[in-house]
Amino acid sequence: MYKTKLTKKFPALVALIVIVLFIAQYFLYIDIKKRNQNASSLSNELSLQINKEDYMISTGKIIQNISGDLNKVHRSIVSSTGDVEFIESLERMAERNNLSVSIDSLYLDVNPKATSSPITPLKMKLKTAGRWSGIYKFLKELESMPVKVKINSYSFMSENSNVSSQDSIVPPSGKWESNVDITVLKYK
Repeated sequence: MYKTKLTKKFPALVALIVIVLFIAQYFLYIDIKKRNQNASSLSNELSLQINKEDYMISTGKIIQNISGDLNKVHRSIVSSTGDVEFIESLERMAERNNLSVSIDSLYLDVNPKATSSPITPLKMKLKTAGRWSGIYKFLKELESMPVKVKINSYSFMSENSNVSSQDSIVPPSGKWESNVDITVLKYK
């Protein structure tokens, strides 16, 4: 009799254990699913953070590279109060090359369309007199100044003759005159 009671209760017990195991398995499955979702979400957040950090690092490097270029650009433009200093540097350059220099005209070329621009062209017409080699060196130094100088036009003429440098291959000795029209950028 004891065996029959046990054999009747055994399937019910096994069924109960199976149901408990299925419920435990279901909760384990839900827990694993939540952990996977959390891990996936953390992985995405970490990936976004890494991308942001990489972007910030590359932006910082770009800014470092650009800052040197920006400094070069700022140095190539005459400051708002630096026009007198620029003219004095031209005079010193001419003096180093044993030339006399005079400024025939000096004016700001204000463009009404560019009123919002902080930069304006400063135009100058220079006249130098001296030896051919001095004028040549002056022009070379003018082109290699730290300030960006655009030479719009130039002409040479010998004081000893009416022969222009364009007519002669070899420059004659003696005094020469040059007319140079230049433009530099200047902050307003």
